[in-house]
Amino acid sequence: MSEEPASGAARPGGERAGMIVAASAVVVLACLHLLYYLPRTVDDMYIFLRYADNLASGAGAVYNAGESVEGHSSPAWVGLLAVGAWLGVGGVSWSKVLGAGSLAALLAGLYAFGRRGLGLTRWGAWVAPAFTALNSYVVSWSTWGLETPLYLALVVWAAVGLVGCVGEDAGASGGRGGWALAWGACAALALVRPEAPLLLGAVAVGVWLGPGRAAWGSGARLRRLGLALAPAVVAWASYGVFRRVTTGLWLPHTYYAKQGGGLAFGQWAPLWAQGASWPEVVMALGGLGLAVWVWARRRSAVPLGVFVAVLVFVAGVIVDWMPNQRHFLPLWCFAPLVWAAGLEGAVAVGRGGERAGQRALGWAGAAVAAGVLVWTGVQLATIDARYSPFDFKSHGRGQRWILPKRAEAWTDTWRCLRRERPAHVDAMGPFQHGMITQLYRLLESDARPLEATWYVGRDIGRVGYLAPVRVFDTDGLFTPAVVQDAGWQVDREVSPGLIGEALGRDVAMTELDGPWRRAASAAAWRSRYEDLGGGVWLRPREGHRPSDAQVVARYEAALAKLPTSWYVMTLYGEGVGAALDRRLEVVRGEVEARRDAVGGAVPEGLSGGGVTLDGVVRLHGCSAAPEAVSAGESFTLTCWFEASGPVARDYTVFVHAEGPGVRFLGDHPPVAGGLSTRAWPVGKVVRDTAQVRVPPGTSRGEVELHLGLFEGAWRAKVAPVSGGDGQDRVVVGRVRVR
Repeated sequence: MSEEPASGAARPGGERAGMIVAASAVVVLACLHLLYYLPRTVDDMYIFLRYADNLASGAGAVYNAGESVEGHSSPAWVGLLAVGAWLGVGGVSWSKVLGAGSLAALLAGLYAFGRRGLGLTRWGAWVAPAFTALNSYVVSWSTWGLETPLYLALVVWAAVGLVGCVGEDAGASGGRGGWALAWGACAALALVRPEAPLLLGAVAVGVWLGPGRAAWGSGARLRRLGLALAPAVVAWASYGVFRRVTTGLWLPHTYYAKQGGGLAFGQWAPLWAQGASWPEVVMALGGLGLAVWVWARRRSAVPLGVFVAVLVFVAGVIVDWMPNQRHFLPLWCFAPLVWAAGLEGAVAVGRGGERAGQRALGWAGAAVAAGVLVWTGVQLATIDARYSPFDFKSHGRGQRWILPKRAEAWTDTWRCLRRERPAHVDAMGPFQHGMITQLYRLLESDARPLEATWYVGRDIGRVGYLAPVRVFDTDGLFTPAVVQDAGWQVDREVSPGLIGEALGRDVAMTELDGPWRRAASAAAWRSRYEDLGGGVWLRPREGHRPSDAQVVARYEAALAKLPTSWYVMTLYGEGVGAALDRRLEVVRGEVEARRDAVGGAVPEGLSGGGVTLDGVVRLHGCSAAPEAVSAGESFTLTCWFEASGPVARDYTVFVHAEGPGVRFLGDHPPVAGGLSTRAWPVGKVVRDTAQVRVPPGTSRGEVELHLGLFEGAWRAKVAPVSGGDGQDRVVVGRVRVR
């Protein structure tokens, strides 16, 4: 049992003050660590938020209206997020509040289980909360918007509750409050994660094998344990029946989308390899041995039961692509508890050993345990993210498993929390902003209401949450047609019937990869869809493009769903909220540029006019100013075009400046990227202005400016031929380099 301080007023008062200091230190550590990860979000959080929004609005817990598919991993988390949506709290911010609250509950639960479940002293019970406050694996998952921190907290509190009802001291501590805790924690745990019943069973067995067997007797003990677990069984069974009635399945749809192929023990590798430092190895593997020792000496089998359940689950589930060892987290929560027990046991031997050698060995063991706890805690505190085998190839570039915390990342976090754009966002181009670019393509692709169209692709969450489009998920997470296809079940191949099921809908945009891209290359689909890049990005050929006002309104609506006082980031720190904000700024600038560029008059005295490019684009002429520039400076080239009919190609304007021994380029998208040639209005003049820089070191002399249009390897034909220079270029002026 716990060691209590000796009688006397001074010592209890001093210990109370020490407890306050310890609690304050843990809170400060956790808050500092939370701050680093606070703006970050995991992609699947947005899937949860869409389910929660639909539930709060009365449409039900569905992703696509009218499709009852449980494409998420936690009905309890969906319900909690829906409360925030019903109250009008921003979904991302509300998920952060729930995550931080769950982390606080976890830290408190670890202390409580250390005291009640392992009999640690008050000081020893603080070891696990302090270690967890340093643990990047646990803290990061507390901010990413998923149910993980709630799941961890409920596992620990279920153990505390069951010990209070069935443990050795249940008669003294297991009153109404103890039963209420056990019932509430166990029932909630049963609905918070698919593997939660496995963990709850492990905790229950651990409690059953722990202290109290002699005190209660087997029959009474079994009855109390069954009574404590009854609400969890009822909740789990009732929701199973509800799932069967509403979706036709006994198990979550995610099971069929992600089911593995038997036990794969190599998936335990993160415990000793894949970037694990040797203190982590000692902490994790030594924790297994200490869990056995705790059961034998302190008679609590709960940590050992949790370790075994976690190892079985990790070996049986497909590898999680998400970082920071998500499925191992219960192990990392209970490991410091058994190390704290080992530390106290060693200290007891050091103090009370019968022989000097015994005492020396005890103090040596205590020093090793304390060293492992401190060293491993500091080691984990310096980690930003630990890649999975998939991320190792992409984000780790096949060279590193660990991404360390960096000063630049702290700076970016601070800027995002103050709603200031990080430098890496300002350095981005006008369109390509990583994975969120798929959202940009969707918002700008089709004029039909998004609610009436489909997006076909792997939904990383942000598309479905930030745009009300219906989503056909090519990974099958919430799309039954995918996981029910025979070819997909066998070898993840896409049959003609499956690609027809996807592309036969009212599709606004696709992002097709791997077998989906190959299946979509059939002639039937090539004639129906236009390819915007590598067979990945497709949109209907006969679709109508949205108006400028429609595009701006869509971007504004998407940005309004994100927090307004700070920018969200991705898992690894990219400022995705700032990128979306910047894209809206670019779109607004392009709209203004188009307004200024279309419909004006053509001035007199231009050069190079009187020709037609590809038979539909008339070049009225160009002007260059100033007429003389120095090397390293820029001049402005302004040209006036007019389309006599629809332009079939998305042209880029090329400018070749050539002179004796001199050649430099000024290629650019028309109207600074603000107006694709496909969107040029028929019969109206379009003014294109570009800044052409003369490279430093360019020799003095006069250069001739040649202009034309190209798309890939295709160069627009000049007519009449005599109006060009024989290379489908038009001479549009001269500039003198001083």
